[in-house]
Amino acid sequence: MWVANEGDDTVKRIDPVTGTVTRTVQVGGRPDGIAVGPDAVWVANGEDGTVTRIDPATGQPSGPLSVGSGPAGIAVTPGAVWVANSLDLTVSKIDPATDTVTAIMGVGDGPSSIVATRNALWVSDEFDATLDRIDLPSGRVTRAVFVGSSPRGLATTPSGVWVAARAFAAASHRGGTLTVVTDGLPERDPVLAYGPAGTPALATVYDGLVALRRSGGGASFTLVPDLARMLPRPAGGGTTYTFTLRPGVRYSNGTLVRASDFRRGILRQLSFGAYSPYYEGILGGQTCHRHPRRCDLSAGIITNDAAGTVTFHLDHADPDFLYKLALLLAAPAPPGAPDHAIDRAPFLPGTGPYMISQYRPNVSFTLVRNPYFRQWSFAAQPAGYPSVIRYDQVASQSRQESAVIAGRADLATVGSNGQSLATRYPARVYTTLKVWTTYLFLNTRQPPFTSLKARQAVNYAIDRGRILALNHLAPGQGAVTCQMLPADFPGHQSYCPYTTGTKDEMWHGPDMTKARRLAKDSHTTNVPVTVWTIKGFGNGAVDSYLVRLLKDLGYRAHQRTVSFGRYFLAVTNVHSKIQAGLNSWGADFPTASDFFLPVLSCRSFYRDPTNTQNYAGFCDPRADQLASQAQAAQLTDPATARRLWAQVDRIVTDQAPWVPILSQGSTTFVSARTGNCQESPIYGPLLDQMWVR
Repeated sequence: MWVANEGDDTVKRIDPVTGTVTRTVQVGGRPDGIAVGPDAVWVANGEDGTVTRIDPATGQPSGPLSVGSGPAGIAVTPGAVWVANSLDLTVSKIDPATDTVTAIMGVGDGPSSIVATRNALWVSDEFDATLDRIDLPSGRVTRAVFVGSSPRGLATTPSGVWVAARAFAAASHRGGTLTVVTDGLPERDPVLAYGPAGTPALATVYDGLVALRRSGGGASFTLVPDLARMLPRPAGGGTTYTFTLRPGVRYSNGTLVRASDFRRGILRQLSFGAYSPYYEGILGGQTCHRHPRRCDLSAGIITNDAAGTVTFHLDHADPDFLYKLALLLAAPAPPGAPDHAIDRAPFLPGTGPYMISQYRPNVSFTLVRNPYFRQWSFAAQPAGYPSVIRYDQVASQSRQESAVIAGRADLATVGSNGQSLATRYPARVYTTLKVWTTYLFLNTRQPPFTSLKARQAVNYAIDRGRILALNHLAPGQGAVTCQMLPADFPGHQSYCPYTTGTKDEMWHGPDMTKARRLAKDSHTTNVPVTVWTIKGFGNGAVDSYLVRLLKDLGYRAHQRTVSFGRYFLAVTNVHSKIQAGLNSWGADFPTASDFFLPVLSCRSFYRDPTNTQNYAGFCDPRADQLASQAQAAQLTDPATARRLWAQVDRIVTDQAPWVPILSQGSTTFVSARTGNCQESPIYGPLLDQMWVR
């Protein structure tokens, strides 16, 4: 018997006589569907968009073979293997003789299970409430059967097909007004939607060619086609991406989405958007950013409105390009879009289930239903439940929480001191995956931290559990860590050499004995160390603890507190020679490259020493080489890429330019009438999926 394990990306072979595991095979990310043919075991890797073939005699895997997005169910027939791609609404046909995809068929929304009969395949579409019948001789969908609920599992018998189904959400959940209280209103233009400001709201208004799955948990890290029908495979050595648009999608003003709108949207981003560097690799992109009036993207973005195609040409391969297009920054702009950021009505029309109806500066921001929206993909942009989503500006955290407690509002973001709130209202506090890493950087180019032993001494000495307690976080809002990549993040493998007690890759407590010995052996004790902190930002108790810790190790430590602006002006300039300071880092999209390359690579230090995010001045050629290999593998073999990133993470941990302390996620507090609460680590609270009774 063969079992696919999503938890550790393996397939296990079990002897049915003894019940023991006789072989473990490493496959791709989140293996889901599994099927056995005459001479192979076939595994669908849902996270990677690939299929792995296993030789049952030797247990050796081969591949991976790229299929569609989110492969789930898989079935074997004489001469073919069939894969249901749950996120791009297709079924792929594989020729097992050549290990190539020979046909792709469109089906309903959310194909998950697939079974074979003598003459046909049956596919369950969990978001359409239908079953598709695919004729095996012709490979065409010949019938769609409405089942009235969400079909999941399928099984065949001589008498017919049996379906296991779940209910859809009741119609009574639709309607009402969801009120969010916040200290600042969202941005109004997608070109400014960089970071948390506006993302939860504008993600319900605007779409891109691709998106990250609108879901909570680890599933939200998966790329899905959005306004494009499928995720493209790059050509030209990773420099060319061609998309075909979904037909018939309209903006909230009724006009059809056209291919040329995407070039216009990127042009706006490059000219005056919040973060253009992600798109400067498009041919002509750098000139557009530097000289907007001379902008010419005709070579970099080729569009065909009649065929509905958009082709991007890059000046160099960029394995993260699809993730960058998934940001709201790359939303299309219809004809007539202004050549400046929009801050008041009329707002840029969008394609999502909501549209901006009103903005009152420093008072409120309101979304209502888009009358032209028709759900094309539940995974990319599901239809919303509330009729109205309104943001009210409320100055203080305490007043926001009071409004939610009293029922005057439905959602507020919880700050660091969320422990008491979670104790009083445990069923109303929700936390995302912890994808932000808080760390103490140690400048590897300034004494005493030019010494590896000195840096490792601080890592052994720090009491991560104490810092977690000092921050008064809500349960689940934070977790101690010893490494760069957060748990559950792609590429993460648990590793913690800096602990006392059991060596099980988890942190159990500080080891002051070993820390003091390393500090002494480094011959750096009695060196003065200044820990920089930010006035009015963070936790003063934590800052004081860090200074005492360094003194306990024998350093002449003291604290320097400066303004927010002065702090980052100093730490980003290597000539300031800042020895140590606290910071947090979270990736803009779920790739390990966005954790390592901007803040810990050699290039991030040497590219501009007067404006660097590599505050530790860290450069390890081995890590950079592995990072390059990981990026190269990302397009063709994501599982190998993740294993390489895990090695990079281990090197960084061992070299100790950081003292990783906490992994932290965002937390929201909701009213008693709010249901179906989900938190995406990328999009924040999924406002459109909440129920307001």
